[in-house]
Amino acid sequence: MKDKKILLQGLLKFVEERNVKKVRHIFNEFHPSDLYKSIKDWPTEKAVLLLRLLKEEESSILFSQFNPEQQERVIEALTSDEIKELFEEMYTDEAVDILDELPAKITRKVLKVADKKTREKLNSVLRYEKNHVGYHMVVEYIAIPLGITIKEAKNLIAKQINIEELEIVGNIFVYDKKTESYVGYITPSDIISNSNDELIDGNVTKIKAIKTSDYMSSAEKAITNYDIPAVPVVNSKNKIVGVIEADDVIEWYEEASEAVLEQAAIKVIDKPYLEINVLDLFKSRVPWIIVLLVVGTLTQIIILGFQSIWVQAGIFEAGSQSGAIELSGICALSIATAVSLSSSINDASGNSGSQTSSTLVRAIALGEIRKGNYLEVLFKEFKVSILIGLSVMIAAFIRIIIVWLFFGYFGGFGNSWVDGTTAGWMILIAFVASVSFLLTIIIGNFVGAVLPIIADKYKIDGAIFSGPVQTTVVDIITILVYFSLTTAIFVPLTEILNVK
Repeated sequence: MKDKKILLQGLLKFVEERNVKKVRHIFNEFHPSDLYKSIKDWPTEKAVLLLRLLKEEESSILFSQFNPEQQERVIEALTSDEIKELFEEMYTDEAVDILDELPAKITRKVLKVADKKTREKLNSVLRYEKNHVGYHMVVEYIAIPLGITIKEAKNLIAKQINIEELEIVGNIFVYDKKTESYVGYITPSDIISNSNDELIDGNVTKIKAIKTSDYMSSAEKAITNYDIPAVPVVNSKNKIVGVIEADDVIEWYEEASEAVLEQAAIKVIDKPYLEINVLDLFKSRVPWIIVLLVVGTLTQIIILGFQSIWVQAGIFEAGSQSGAIELSGICALSIATAVSLSSSINDASGNSGSQTSSTLVRAIALGEIRKGNYLEVLFKEFKVSILIGLSVMIAAFIRIIIVWLFFGYFGGFGNSWVDGTTAGWMILIAFVASVSFLLTIIIGNFVGAVLPIIADKYKIDGAIFSGPVQTTVVDIITILVYFSLTTAIFVPLTEILNVK
């Protein structure tokens, strides 16, 4: 270990001396990520010199460890031929990952200097959207035509890879020689173990390929269903254009799922969905809902502030000799409360539904939820929504009372809590508004749970489908439920108090 530290300390000296042998020796002694840690603060010219001293393949491996800013500076410093060699040695998916992080002008520069073959490979991937299979596919694969012998297959494979590496490659894809359309795959073991004179046709396993325009969820399902490390990717004419590997799918969903949950303000729980208990789901979601509820107090304060101005202007009578709000003031307060809380209720329901939707989209994408689990999932989410709804209901009731006390003291309503009848009506209004939070959160969670399940059933991308539809549906239902409840209270209240 001590010797390795000494080697790293001497790396810069060897680079400055252009000592190729020692530089390459050090590269072979360390993992690229460990080597990068020791050079990440080097000036660009030194990093470029190091890349030039390494073999082309080694340079590509080390370059892929650089952060995007360093990669941009290095590319600017390299010659066209060096850039070409750098990217020729990379796998297509690695090259695409790098180019995706770089400015457009740098990407264009790389594509401009790359040879035709490399450029075609990169362009075949770069033209797809990030959530499409085509974006993540690798275009390096082995394919042979149907109707040939094992011996002929070996000869064709040898032209594509070193035949000694056959045992460690993935499946070999088979296509129809006349139409060039995809047929199935054959395993390397079949090529190695079978007789040279035997046709490959009897060893071909037929599985359904996925299309370049399919979403990544399709790749995950195919790899899981067929239990294979990679599946072929075909274009609209059913011709093989690439392959999507299990590692790429796993990496994509790990990154995407964490981003989805973080965006929805959900604490990530490192367990499969069905193994997470209701209490843990509740605790992972409720804090942000409560925080947003408190922040939403600002809307209520603004509207009640305007009501205070109306009272001061005499639009509503307030402050009778007994110190209680006049009857018209109660109705005014009721209406102002309904208006001021409507956006908060809508937000709470929408946020809770979004959290549910995000959780289930992730769980479905990762294969944690299957068709047979749908009812179990809906029942679990119903229990979670009740816990969240009750918590928000209590917080909302306390919030409403506190805001009223604040405006009762500073807003010109006078000592509005002296009169028992008035106080009773106000508590009733606050209770109805709080119950609205409970009901709309239950509804929001239900919609947020149902939409990803519908998306999964009809093979629609849940991340795209659930968000906009959930927002629209929850908005409509929330407003309808809340104003139906408040109307059921305010209309009789007005009639009982005989307010014109």
